[in-house]
Amino acid sequence: EVPVLRAPRTEKAVVEVEADDFIFPSSVGTPQDPKGYLRRFFFPALAKAELRRIRFHDLRHTYVALQIQAGANAKYIQQQVGHASYQFTMDQYGGLYDDQDATAAARLEATVFGTDRKNVVGLLSV
Repeated sequence: EVPVLRAPRTEKAVVEVEADDFIFPSSVGTPQDPKGYLRRFFFPALAKAELRRIRFHDLRHTYVALQIQAGANAKYIQQQVGHASYQFTMDQYGGLYDDQDATAAARLEATVFGTDRKNVVGLLSV
């Protein structure tokens, strides 16, 4: 458990945190109203940062795309975003891996031959 989550989360001090407590409750301790949260916090934050208006769920897609671009393993991504299966993750985001084919091939060649791609091409053409 993260100690910061035990800090007071409303105007009154929280003595003990239960597993089903909300991390960011409303002012009366209930779950946030999603539309109200977007209107009061999310959209104003986008405007202040001079970013275009997006759906909150777009943050999830952006996270996955950035993980793929950074070379994260698809199984790791699946676990991070809570998809029930690896197959679902690949069905949703597999197309984003296409530009990584050449990079993956070069890494494999370097691993197998212990050299860079240019030298491997020369070896294979002999």
